[in-house]
Amino acid sequence: MPNNFPTLVVADLGDSPSGGDRFHEQVARVWQRDLIRIRGSWPYPTMSEREQLTSTLTSVRGPVVLDGLLGCAGPNVLAHAHAQGARPWLLVHLPLAADCQSAAEAGELNCRERAALDLAAGVITTSEWSKADLVRRHGPRDVTVVEPGVALPSTIEPRSAASPPHLVTVASYTPRKNYGLLIAALAQITDLEWQSTWAGAAPEGETRRLQELLHTHGLTDRVQMTGPLNDLEVSRLWRQSDLLVFPSRFETYGMVITEALTHGIPAMVSADTASEQTLAGPMGLLPGMALSAQDPTAWAHSLRQWLVEPPVRESWGSWVAERNHHVRTWETCAQDLAKTVGGHRVR
Repeated sequence: MPNNFPTLVVADLGDSPSGGDRFHEQVARVWQRDLIRIRGSWPYPTMSEREQLTSTLTSVRGPVVLDGLLGCAGPNVLAHAHAQGARPWLLVHLPLAADCQSAAEAGELNCRERAALDLAAGVITTSEWSKADLVRRHGPRDVTVVEPGVALPSTIEPRSAASPPHLVTVASYTPRKNYGLLIAALAQITDLEWQSTWAGAAPEGETRRLQELLHTHGLTDRVQMTGPLNDLEVSRLWRQSDLLVFPSRFETYGMVITEALTHGIPAMVSADTASEQTLAGPMGLLPGMALSAQDPTAWAHSLRQWLVEPPVRESWGSWVAERNHHVRTWETCAQDLAKTVGGHRVR
């Protein structure tokens, strides 16, 4: 096994995987390194969980990339590791306060995160949008961007519209993913033919809450909630889908967008988040639409256009093909991350 790559220390999220988990797994695959997973109630670890992280950081030899969910939650752990001569790099996929429902909690987590960033050997994030957000939250600092890659499908079948058209959302059932807006938008287009599938991890209580909202808006027969899917099941879902609908209020990249695009599927995403940059890609083309995450009527209007106007669907499809000329692989992502942690800046 190669020993010249960094060690990845990440949070073990059990049955609630995230986009960050996929990033870690794909990079570890390229590096041919095992992930060190730390189970815990992050970002509020117990004393024993903090001790386990401290022990891990001080025992690993060579460069370490530490998941921001762990490192930003425990600046005291980083301070202890620093005193022992260990200075990991922090990989911040999502600011700790991004999912907070109260200002007091957000303030506490932002203070922890800021202290951790100051103690790290370096800070890495996954998009220019996310870099700007970290600077806005925590003041000027040096942040390196290493964008995720995407696994290319072995074959891309020619796309023809399903009957009825199939709208898909792949995102955890959490408030940040903004399913409430999606329900309000879909309720405005029930006069049209369509079906929708929602796939994602289900925090306690959220599945029932969303099911009740669907029932209230008369959408129970139109929307299937599958819960989390494995890679094979997601691949099968892409082959059956026509449009990704992804109204998340806050995203630092949005890997599901590039996955959809590589399968020939356009996307509707939230404007003014990293999702819009991810959809546009380096050429600035939008194979779909970016809309306000607070305006369900705008989403309903764009969905209606896509459903009833063939030129809209054709133009989005052609832009998907153009966008896919600039696909970034996981191999490139892993190489860039290794270079960064090795002291070489990635431009």
